[in-house]
Amino acid sequence: MFCDQLISSEITSVNLNNTVEHTLQLMEDYHLRQFPVVDGGAFLGLIAEEDLLDFDSQKLVLEVINKLIGFSVKTTDFFQVAVNLVYLYDLDIVPVVNVKNELEGVILKQNLFKDLARMSGAGENGALIVLEMEQADFNPPLFNRLVESNDAFITHLNSWSEIGTNILHVSIQINKKEVSDIISTFQRYSFTVRYFQGEELYKNELQSNLNQLMHYINM
Repeated sequence: MFCDQLISSEITSVNLNNTVEHTLQLMEDYHLRQFPVVDGGAFLGLIAEEDLLDFDSQKLVLEVINKLIGFSVKTTDFFQVAVNLVYLYDLDIVPVVNVKNELEGVILKQNLFKDLARMSGAGENGALIVLEMEQADFNPPLFNRLVESNDAFITHLNSWSEIGTNILHVSIQINKKEVSDIISTFQRYSFTVRYFQGEELYKNELQSNLNQLMHYINM
């Protein structure tokens, strides 16, 4: 997923001759804390609501351009570049520019979240397993072999580190709900299973036995 595929067509921009009052009204209308500023189509930066509130409402944007935030992404950037900017600088929108630094549009934070959730496998059928290990033990080909040995396959794999440690957490999304055999396999290879979301076979067997018993009683 690339940035030019996520551009929102509903957000406009302001130019240097717009007033602070007009810009703040647009922010209120769109429920945004930043808004893009252009000059003849060229992207100059984002203006923040908190900075505009320090100025008289009738001042022009031209008079406050020293407050502009210069972050943007290119149309050809992978969408995670935009996610990083939102996370690092607490942005509501990310401007998207072409090779001439002309503003093509903006990406809304909520749309980035939806695509990030989709890319991480949220909403898909299947189970989720979270492993904990030292960074040196991170071995995706091994994880794949262990899952496939239980007639399943990995649909998504993500990892993150605990700050200040060498501990790594690995989330593995698989294509089936039943996870007891896969969990047992990881444990046999000395991996710590910190969390899982799925069905355990023994619960299914207990339910089946209960159903058979109730059927027998009702005969």
